[in-house]
Amino acid sequence: MLGELAGSVSAVCCLEGVLGRRHIPTEVRVRFFSLLDDGYSVSEAAATVGVRRETGYEWRRNGFESVVANGQKNRQKRVDLSLSDPVRPDRLCDEAVRALDDFDYFRLRYLGRRPTPWQADAALQVVSWLNSEDTEYAVINCPPGSGKSTLFTNDLLLWLICRERSIRILIGSSTQRLAENYSNRLRRMLERVRPLPENPLQGRPLAAEAALAQDFGRFRPQAASGEMWTRSQFTVVQHDLDAVEDKEPTVTAYGMDAEFLGHRANLVIWDDLVTRKVLRSGELIENQRNWWVEEGETRLEPSGLLLLQGQRMGADDLYRYCLDMVLDEDEQAVMDRRHKYRHVMYPAHYEDKCDGKHVKDMPAWPDSCMLDPVRLPWGGSKGLATIQRNRGDAYRVQYQQEDVDPAEVLVPKLWVDGGTDHQTGEIYPGCWDKGREIAEVPAGLAPPLLSIATADPSPTKFWSIQWWLVQPATNQRFLLDLIRQSMDAPDFLDWNANAGRFFGVMEEWQERSAEIGFPISHWIVEINAAQRFLLQYDHVRRWQRQHNVQIVGHSTHRNKTDPDFGVQTVKNLYRFGQVRLPGGVLTGRIAALKLVDEVTRYPQTSTDDCLMAQWFLEHQLANGSLMRITDHEPVMLRRPSWMRKRVFA
Repeated sequence: MLGELAGSVSAVCCLEGVLGRRHIPTEVRVRFFSLLDDGYSVSEAAATVGVRRETGYEWRRNGFESVVANGQKNRQKRVDLSLSDPVRPDRLCDEAVRALDDFDYFRLRYLGRRPTPWQADAALQVVSWLNSEDTEYAVINCPPGSGKSTLFTNDLLLWLICRERSIRILIGSSTQRLAENYSNRLRRMLERVRPLPENPLQGRPLAAEAALAQDFGRFRPQAASGEMWTRSQFTVVQHDLDAVEDKEPTVTAYGMDAEFLGHRANLVIWDDLVTRKVLRSGELIENQRNWWVEEGETRLEPSGLLLLQGQRMGADDLYRYCLDMVLDEDEQAVMDRRHKYRHVMYPAHYEDKCDGKHVKDMPAWPDSCMLDPVRLPWGGSKGLATIQRNRGDAYRVQYQQEDVDPAEVLVPKLWVDGGTDHQTGEIYPGCWDKGREIAEVPAGLAPPLLSIATADPSPTKFWSIQWWLVQPATNQRFLLDLIRQSMDAPDFLDWNANAGRFFGVMEEWQERSAEIGFPISHWIVEINAAQRFLLQYDHVRRWQRQHNVQIVGHSTHRNKTDPDFGVQTVKNLYRFGQVRLPGGVLTGRIAALKLVDEVTRYPQTSTDDCLMAQWFLEHQLANGSLMRITDHEPVMLRRPSWMRKRVFA
């Protein structure tokens, strides 16, 4: 009788009215859920089995129903919840609970993606930073073609939204249009009510098992709520439905070319901001850095996470700029680290794990040397081996996430830091004087010693001013001080008529050099700028006479690339450790790093003023002019022939 009553459409609500809700047989509920799986609506399924529509919706909101069929023990039956209110965590089905803890399973079940170890590792890193009580900044570098944008702007964000619907996310990109594309893809995935089909071309080798809304309940708000659900921003339905009205957007999309004053987020992800266009000139690089400090970094809420991700593009890209940022002393003690940004990078090929064998079905990192043998194979016309052979610089920078290709730079970093080249076995002494600070002269230096300052001035950009102590007998150059900053000609040297004294860097350094017993004897200044800023002024000539110092003009033309006198002359000085850099932790190493950054990246660096200032010294030493003047050798002046003859009255 019960079966006939439950199967009759004409008996709508009769079964529940006769027996009551609590006494409805289990087989009726099984029949109800089976009808839902077959595509029936809640109303249709409820009418078919003979219960009220409200009861059907209540069963559906539970997320699962324990049933007993044919004498079998209790089991959980998954229900399509795509049109229901959000399902609370304690009522999720077993598959959904597992997906919230297992990122690989989440991607497989809802996105049809195969597990990728490095992407799961990156997701766990992000979650750990989000759970930190401190405000976190991080840079993640990944090779092109590895699926990094899909991971960080889609898969990971879907996972985080399912884990915590109250999260606020800002997706940033180089343009507003691209950022909105990312946001719109998220929006479409959240409002789907059917699983994604198989599509290998879109990175889905398998069909998804379920749609997100089927397991977690609806994400899209009702139209009557008035909540924003657009390409640029949207708000998902919260577990507490009354909280939707006061909820800021769950996801907001912004580009570098858009204004977004006032918006803050718990998670800020900037994707692929660095392009070849930005790296074309130092001015564009500087503009992006200024924008980053003034806008990009300021959108983060306290205790939130800002993530800058993308592939390395060069030694002066935004990633390196962020990685070089340091915390002040108080923050270093609290954060237990020196640098502001955490750094995680995933090279395409882990050379330290490589045994020379790259088979087709080899496992992915960390079980092999290949990050992702499927997306980034070693062999083939587009494989890593081909890229390495034909585009070595791009391979080292974009695929291996290095600043530059060590084989292409003026001075490899190993020459500066010292150590053994494991490929050649050659040992390099290094250039750092541990413990030596700014303006500190090493003990025991035998004369003669040359105290020389160089300057690469610029009316619009940075100046580089360096102070060197040269020991000709050992061919060593000791860097005593270095300034790299934007300044005007009066900041370099000027005369204060009211006070009756000179002031500026030249005057300060001249006095300092005299105090330590090694007065600067020569100032080498680029002649193009010196003609405008120095040599034309009377007070400069008076300053020379007062300090008994020589100003030597350096002309930079074709000699910059001359094999005997060009920039290449500084190369072997670093190789054999003849350049000595202050390595003290207080002031020495920080100042010297400005020079090290340029010589270890040139010619891939956008600025070279520090390198040029050092080259001025080497060029003048090479042609012998400084040595002749310093040794006080007689200088033969040219005279007309008629002056050489005695004339008698």
